[in-house]
Amino acid sequence: MNLPMFPEPINGEISSKDFLTASRGVIRILDYCGKMFMPVKHNLQVNIDKIAKIFNLNRKNYSTLQKIIIEQKNEVESRTVIDALLWLGRGLHMIQLFFESIVNDFESGKGSEDLVACLNKSYELTLEPYHGYISQQLYGLLARMMPTRSQILQSIANGFYLLINSYISLLWIGRVHTTIWIFVKINHYRI
Repeated sequence: MNLPMFPEPINGEISSKDFLTASRGVIRILDYCGKMFMPVKHNLQVNIDKIAKIFNLNRKNYSTLQKIIIEQKNEVESRTVIDALLWLGRGLHMIQLFFESIVNDFESGKGSEDLVACLNKSYELTLEPYHGYISQQLYGLLARMMPTRSQILQSIANGFYLLINSYISLLWIGRVHTTIWIFVKINHYRI
């Protein structure tokens, strides 16, 4: 499986088309990670669809994520697109940190079978600050369904290739997330 890379920012802007394509690729990665990720996949897909709907209305004017934000910031009904972009960014960032944590655990010589600690750390740093009590409790319940490292690797047909390819693709999420976050902060958008 060959996954698209997240686009590198060009002049501080991120290609909408390439970002959406790479985001859909993350959902394909999560297919191998067990049922625990079904709500995460659903949430990512809903946010991808909201952004894609606006992007497809005028691909030329909305060629970058920043252009979508600028155009949509003053429209109350369209505010959901900016929210979708922020939530998608948070979700993707969580997935990135989760995979980084797995790799770091392996490189440190631990290679833990239990990935709940990796998942919890990535959740705490990305989504938990924005989740209310009910969402946090739901997350806690879902985290107990986390498959082991062996189960995830076993479910991947070409395990090593796909995992490395996925990890490399996910590394770009950090740059994309940081670029959008800085843009939103500099322009004083409500988060």
